[in-house]
Amino acid sequence: MKETLRRLSNLSARHYVALAVFSLLLCLGLAVANLAMAARTESLSRELDRLYAKGTDLTRETNEAWTSIGRVASIDEMERRARKAGFGPTDKLEYLQIAEPTLTPTITATLTLKQP
Repeated sequence: MKETLRRLSNLSARHYVALAVFSLLLCLGLAVANLAMAARTESLSRELDRLYAKGTDLTRETNEAWTSIGRVASIDEMERRARKAGFGPTDKLEYLQIAEPTLTPTITATLTLKQP
């Protein structure tokens, strides 16, 4: 420590001025970097808030869509629409019996040899 103090006492005024200018520039550079990082942080924070709000809106819209689908697909609503279209419960049921098809596939192949 004494050695450092002795060296500093041997420095000229020009060295002190250079050291002061260097220290000032270093402090100024650090201040500018700090301001730039603060501005970038604020910008990213605003972007994050915007994206969060958009996600909330999309979730709300999705929930509304599922609610609408649930209303339209409910049994009461489907029955109401069917009755409005003229459909109703039947008085009697009729079953048609269809014979099971007994088709057997036939495969034919024709081999032709053509000479060029």
